Amino acid sequence: MAEVSSNKRVLCDGKWITVQDIEEQYGKHRKEAAAKFNVSPATFRRKLRELGILRWPYPKRRCNPEIAVRVGVLQSSHSSSQSNSEEKETHFEEETTEMGDESKSISTLCIDNTKLDFNKLIASSLEDLSHPENETSMKKALSILSDNPSLFSKEQAEQIDGLLVDFPALVHKWREYYSRSQTCNLKSSDETENLVGKDHKGSLKVRYEELENKEKELTTQLMALQKQKTEIAEQRNEKSKQSKDLISMVEKKEKLFMTITTDKLKNLSDKWTNLTSAFIQ
Repeated sequence: MAEVSSNKRVLCDGKWITVQDIEEQYGKHRKEAAAKFNVSPATFRRKLRELGILRWPYPKRRCNPEIAVRVGVLQSSHSSSQSNSEEKETHFEEETTEMGDESKSISTLCIDNTKLDFNKLIASSLEDLSHPENETSMKKALSILSDNPSLFSKEQAEQIDGLLVDFPALVHKWREYYSRSQTCNLKSSDETENLVGKDHKGSLKVRYEELENKEKELTTQLMALQKQKTEIAEQRNEKSKQSKDLISMVEKKEKLFMTITTDKLKNLSDKWTNLTSAFIQ
């Protein structure tokens, strides 16, 4: 970790805290340290950046258990053999250093694997993340990665802090509203089935059949009326033809009568003329 000036200080929850105050919390989880100063993890991380602390030391409990046991055995052996030669003590220190390096390597590998898992999870939908197994994996990844902001850009690190706080609530809300939507769908389906059932078994079906029968009756009546209409039309045509023939015959008779009458009148006039010709010069 880079050297940080111990003279720096920042205002935190109305109190000034120094680098020395921060260093006293090393070895704890960053959230525990944040709680010590009565601030949120995100605020605490911003304060660390203001002090020039870009990486929070890993908690000791994250070490590989097997390594912890080996170091513990070595420490016990070292305590019980303080009277041994300087050569043995030097050998112990070298081996302990190797164990520390191995612990750091395993911790780094663990963080790298966590980041790979996070990259897969962050691309998932909220629906997929609402599955308990995925939710647990995401919470675990956020908890680990929030203590290692140097692995991300500033914007990404801030979003991880936000997700650490908001993700559980988002998943809870998703489950709640998803459950409501499922309940609503089931209720809507049941209501639809009930309405359809009533339509088939209730008064609508009876009314439909009544109207269908009425339609058949009216269709029969309509066909009868159309037949009567056709018959009447034929009768009218026949009567019209007869009337025309009768009128034509009457006109012919009148014309013939007029011709005969005219001829008779002419004959009478001629006869009269002959009878009176001796008197008319």
